[in-house]
Amino acid sequence: MKNLTAKQRIKVLIIDDEIGIRELLSEILLDEGYAVVTAHDAASAQQMRLQEAPEIILLDIWMPDMDGISLLRQWAEAGFPNVPVIIMSGHATIDTAVEATRLGALEVLEKPITTTRLLQAVEKAKIRKDKQDSNLLLQQINFGSTLAMTTFKKELLQASAEARFFTLMDTINGGAVFYARFLVKPKSPVVILDSGTELEDNIGEIIRRAEDGVIIVRLVNVFNTIQQNGLLGLIHEANKSEARVVAISSEAPEILAERGEFNERLVALLSRRVVGVPSLSKCAADLPYLIDLICQRITKDRDMQKRKLTVAAKEELAKHHYEEDFSELVSIIRTIFLYAQSDTIELGTVRGILKELTGQSSMRSMFDEVYNMSLRDAREYFEREYFIRLINTTNGNMQQAAKVAGLERTYFYRKLKQYKAGDHNLENSN
Repeated sequence: MKNLTAKQRIKVLIIDDEIGIRELLSEILLDEGYAVVTAHDAASAQQMRLQEAPEIILLDIWMPDMDGISLLRQWAEAGFPNVPVIIMSGHATIDTAVEATRLGALEVLEKPITTTRLLQAVEKAKIRKDKQDSNLLLQQINFGSTLAMTTFKKELLQASAEARFFTLMDTINGGAVFYARFLVKPKSPVVILDSGTELEDNIGEIIRRAEDGVIIVRLVNVFNTIQQNGLLGLIHEANKSEARVVAISSEAPEILAERGEFNERLVALLSRRVVGVPSLSKCAADLPYLIDLICQRITKDRDMQKRKLTVAAKEELAKHHYEEDFSELVSIIRTIFLYAQSDTIELGTVRGILKELTGQSSMRSMFDEVYNMSLRDAREYFEREYFIRLINTTNGNMQQAAKVAGLERTYFYRKLKQYKAGDHNLENSN
């Protein structure tokens, strides 16, 4: 075997009990600039997988101690990282090929394997591996451990590894945008299109802003004809770039087709790969994980003051029932962050805000409190409430909130600081 060079970045693990095949495949791949490690059975394959961390695997079906399908199944059940696997066999049946694909194998190659077929399959695996690398943030994030959430994350990883465009099915109040933001490399851009109007004449600029990140397109099921054509154009242009496009719809593609108002080509694209987003009711046990992630997202926002929830405060939020699903959870956490008077948010603060937001404190008591204030204090109380609700309505978009309020941005930020509704760094704001 030749010495490895700096050029050989992609490491391939070849698992086959025949030494002649291992040596032949190794020689071909080494000549093409790959790094190669080998294993002769399932036991040595397990050891090499752990020691060498291969990025592509060539796996023989027939081995003395355990067949390749069983080994592939074992890896899948153990949550083995999503490494592209190419199956090799001299007697593969259709059932075997179907089972291998179901377990995540990229391709099944019949022996004897020609050099051309081998290199084509490995190049295909390399392309998938490159796409998987773009999901680094998603791979590192723990959304929770319920069956609904782990299944969703697995499907999201698979979809993003295999397609540059796919659809997330979610309710209007669901968390699709939140989850899709993790489909990027660290520091890569995230472009969120809240309506189809931005697609009518701005596609080139959207692609430019996205760079190698993700473009999240919301509410595609309500797009008009012009906006549908714009989305088709965006998908086409994104395929020429490094950007990924994720469409979010609250209606299934087949429903859109039945309405007869949607472009058939777009419906076909939307239908190609669909991942359903679980509601909070299906993954209630995951709320502690999601609350942490939402808090991290809010504290990274330059327009929000950094806050920290105590353990008891988090537990109180996790127990709460969110009728409006994910959007209500985010809105409540954002409100808590805006109301809090200190960097550490205690249980009492959370309980008080939840009580008010769920209507358990009467409007009468609130007005009684206002009537007992001076005019100046009542005005400040109203302005604080107005700004907090405005920020929630605009999903934390300070620029949009200032525009809705009809205020110049600098003055708007000054008001927020005055009422301690946020910590705003004006010099670093966009």
